Amino acid sequence: MSNNKSKFIDPEYYRDSLEKLTELLGIEKDYWQCFLESITHSTFIEEKKPSWNCNERVEFLGDSVIDLTISDFLYREYPEENEGFLTIQRANLVSTESFADLSRKLGFGKFLLLGKGEENSGGADKNSVLADLYESIIGMVFICKGFEFTSNLILSHFKEKLQDISVIKKPAKSLLQEVSQKNLKQSPVYHIINETGKIHKNFFAEVSLNGHVVGHGVGLTKKEAETLAAQEALEYIDKYPVEDLVK
Repeated sequence: MSNNKSKFIDPEYYRDSLEKLTELLGIEKDYWQCFLESITHSTFIEEKKPSWNCNERVEFLGDSVIDLTISDFLYREYPEENEGFLTIQRANLVSTESFADLSRKLGFGKFLLLGKGEENSGGADKNSVLADLYESIIGMVFICKGFEFTSNLILSHFKEKLQDISVIKKPAKSLLQEVSQKNLKQSPVYHIINETGKIHKNFFAEVSLNGHVVGHGVGLTKKEAETLAAQEALEYIDKYPVEDLVK
């Protein structure tokens, strides 16, 4: 049997399904055939040898578009935060688990074309497969409709995650700063109270609110020690009212 791609798999066979996908994405049905590539897993290509490619290349593109969209959102939404904060929040959002969850929620899995072996081993519910599917579909939307449309679509998909404070969680020092300013009208005060070690220094930090020491931290850098002190302070505040710190 020839290894050349077969002409016996007619793309028209998938037309109805892919028109439903384009409708779900809010784009014209005329683009349906473009999405054959985005829904096709490499195992389907290996077994069926269709006339189109698998989704690996367009997945690569989609990953970059999602990354840029989320980076742009965070940059604009948090103008006073530093690069470290933005990086952490992007990592919370742009992940295999996050993409897989979106594929499940949006129903993308029902459009997926898998080889029999992958299908029988539960590939349609694997996080890695569903995440790749989401990225590849987004990549194809970008090819068809451009960045502005695709970016708005991505943000609509991520709306709940972007509003969920358990996802968009600020670093401990930022959170402590906000709590202190809101309740005490002043900033936390950090002190490096000790440094030890001839080769590798350990820094011991404490943080005070309104003159009360509420947290300690030990780290290899001053920043790490202060961050750990802030985390302990937040735990303290969870247990005891901030009002108790007012003299």
